[in-house]
Amino acid sequence: MPARSFLFATILFGQTVQAQSDTLFPNVSGSWDMTTTTWDWDGQNMNFEYWSHHLEYFTEPSVEEFGFTWGTVHDGNGPVGLLAVDSGRVYYRGTAFYDAGWGGGGYGDTTLRVLYDFHLGVGDTAYIQNAFSGPPGWAAEVMSIDTVFLGGFPRQRFMLSNGDVWVEGVGSMEGLLRPFLEIFENMFTLDAYCGEFITAGLVSYTGCFPLALDVAKAPFDTVKGLFPNPASGSVTVRGVMPGTAYRMLDMEGRTVLLGRSFSDACSIPLSGIGVGVYVVEVEGRRSRLIVE
Repeated sequence: MPARSFLFATILFGQTVQAQSDTLFPNVSGSWDMTTTTWDWDGQNMNFEYWSHHLEYFTEPSVEEFGFTWGTVHDGNGPVGLLAVDSGRVYYRGTAFYDAGWGGGGYGDTTLRVLYDFHLGVGDTAYIQNAFSGPPGWAAEVMSIDTVFLGGFPRQRFMLSNGDVWVEGVGSMEGLLRPFLEIFENMFTLDAYCGEFITAGLVSYTGCFPLALDVAKAPFDTVKGLFPNPASGSVTVRGVMPGTAYRMLDMEGRTVLLGRSFSDACSIPLSGIGVGVYVVEVEGRRSRLIVE
């Protein structure tokens, strides 16, 4: 079956779609705390800038438009967009510019677009990567799908070829609007999330997701091609796609290093990283790494 690509398909304004309650995404409210990391090379040093930002989503008061029932997305300054969920898809339309941080650009397109499609299968195209503020880009494909639990309920997790990870009920592990954001010299991290849900049986529950979860339990062998281990100076991950993001965390879940691969052999520099045990995260998978 040919891979499906959906992100930049515009919804026909004359089409009417039956809205429905859907617990694949918060159907009461949600909040996302994120960090944008940007960098540049001045010829001698790599310089980093960090930008923290916050988004909230409320299903009420709702807006009826284009056959959907929309909730509103807010940043710290007010509404920035409308969001609707129907049949496993999450739709978004910007109403104001969302600032994702210096160098991270943002998003303010008022076109109605699909943000997430949780009906995708392995091999399907999740979105077209926005590398340099627009085309040409490359497809972020679904590499694998497994199951995690959020608020005690099973949710599918989608591992994408560019290192992004989607979870039903949350969205991207790099932030709510990650599929729309530019990644040239940028990294995005979802630091915390909480969603309020109500089931068809009118059972309310909360699913929260601090991302410093269980790093001490990370196995040794889920990041394929990681060597050497133990390591000093640098560690390499082979068999990744160019543009794949990586990060290292300490054993308290704090990010100590961010970067992106520019070839199929990702070399991670360890200079400035103290001796100890860390977690390397690549394409949604984690492995413990001993730095000597």
